Amino acid sequence: MQMIIMIVMLCIIFGLTGTYVFCKSGSMIEFFGGNKKTRKMRIIRILISVAIGGCSAMMNHTISMVMIHLIVLFLFFDVVAVVLRLFLRRKKESGVYQVLHKIYRCGALPIVIFVAVMIYGLTNITEVKQTDYSLATVKEIGNYKIALLTDTHFDTIQSKDTVKEALTNLQNQHPDFFSAWRRYCRGKYIV
Repeated sequence: MQMIIMIVMLCIIFGLTGTYVFCKSGSMIEFFGGNKKTRKMRIIRILISVAIGGCSAMMNHTISMVMIHLIVLFLFFDVVAVVLRLFLRRKKESGVYQVLHKIYRCGALPIVIFVAVMIYGLTNITEVKQTDYSLATVKEIGNYKIALLTDTHFDTIQSKDTVKEALTNLQNQHPDFFSAWRRYCRGKYIV
């Protein structure tokens, strides 16, 4: 039953993202002066839609999260555009409306924001940060120091040296308990 639900979910994600990309690519092609109705453009749009829809449905891969985040940014700006159209309906000839409309139609704003966030993430991804927590319970169990190393993405993002350095720093704090969680993969935590 779980497998059927997963297949249905992946089909829905593939269908929704593919359809959205097909429609959005048509408006972007028109903005840049192309004709979205030609056979060549339809084939290109279908191929792009299938590729992005397929990437979005691969839930165990980073590319899926990247595609879904990009699509969510585009959807957010579509909602903003609808709201602005409602409020600026009478001011369609104004310069502000024309500039906002061009920025929206070309798709530059979601892409620029997406690239900025990706650059920020990639520059900070190799930095291991220590966060201290203090937990209290009703039951008296003692004063223990627990160390947890998580989200290392070892072998995909982090180098062996970075992980070794983080482990050494944790061990130097002399915790009573220590656990290292690699990542969540296919419904299981890999320890």
